[in-house]
Amino acid sequence: MSARKPFLVKAASVEDAVAQLPTLEEWTGSFDDDVDLLIVSRGFEKRACAFPEDLTKRGAKVRGSILLGRYRTNAQDNDHRAEELMPFLDAIATSAHTQCDADTPSEVRQAIHAALDKLPDSAPCHVAFDISACSSTFILSVLLTLMAMDRPLKLTVLYATAAVYHTPKDDDTGRPVIQWAEADQREQGVSDVGINELQTGIHHDHLPGFAIAVPSMFGTRLQRCLAYLGLDSLSTEEQEVFWLLPDTDSEDHKWRHDSVMRTVMNIMSCSEEEVAADLPPEAFGHCGALDYKECTRLVMREIDRRAGANVSMIHMGTKLQAVGIALALSARPEVSLAYARPEAFTAKSYSDGVGTLRKIVFENLRQNVERLARIGTLQVEAC
Repeated sequence: MSARKPFLVKAASVEDAVAQLPTLEEWTGSFDDDVDLLIVSRGFEKRACAFPEDLTKRGAKVRGSILLGRYRTNAQDNDHRAEELMPFLDAIATSAHTQCDADTPSEVRQAIHAALDKLPDSAPCHVAFDISACSSTFILSVLLTLMAMDRPLKLTVLYATAAVYHTPKDDDTGRPVIQWAEADQREQGVSDVGINELQTGIHHDHLPGFAIAVPSMFGTRLQRCLAYLGLDSLSTEEQEVFWLLPDTDSEDHKWRHDSVMRTVMNIMSCSEEEVAADLPPEAFGHCGALDYKECTRLVMREIDRRAGANVSMIHMGTKLQAVGIALALSARPEVSLAYARPEAFTAKSYSDGVGTLRKIVFENLRQNVERLARIGTLQVEAC
């Protein structure tokens, strides 16, 4: 009788899975492989043109199709930017562009499937997604669609920072956002609130609700999401929300963290006279604006800690944080994704110019999602 080989049983950890995610790196000016589908948005920011312009100057061509997401908000501002964007897309295209409603997740999914279904099922395909001027709804809808596909898929996420971001007057940075001048209100109103139809979650009536929220300094849409989920009566004693707050080492941007924190504390207080001094340590975490991997880790950790609750996700944070959230949600389909869209953005003061161009290359997107899905399961390893 042969001796048994020693083995080790351990749970798959979130740290190991996140460590194997690709890093954010500088854009080198070209793709490693031919692109079968390029997805861009028809937004109003200058950086909507950053990658199309760069590819045009380099004489690059997209072998496959180009999918253009259109928005219902800020139609005039979007049309104005499109006069600059469309010639770049025409220059790099090899076929006619297709368009979809970026505000409707099911239409986004349908358009992506229509583009990729033309390719052989077994053939690996390469999708490039420029999130630079995309809304969080469009980013999450595209990524949730791609991450649910069984086919071999390489994904290159493109991201251009803005040269200048919205900054209020110096006198306003220490005041509540609601007191800022109208021109400094980056968004106006709320058009609709609901659950993204691509991530409805699996919830049960007898379980308590819990939300993981990535807030911004503008709290109206966040409050509407919490109310929709039945979590609008909050207190620091009853932890029903985990807050993922911005993190920065820059003194120039510290006011942003303070503004977000002030917004969160106002949401959690019953009245302006009863604003709490701070959040309990277990009720929040910090994540940098560009650190999608840390965002993935924290969201996965909190989801798995709330196994006995109906967990919902609310994202009002950065575009790269949305990438991390999409990864976590794809690995945990029981979590729902709430949204609240604004009636309009203040295009003139939203951002200006183009900063640094970066990319994330997922060589095997499905493999990354499967590693995250296995977090918490037992693995047997030979010693």
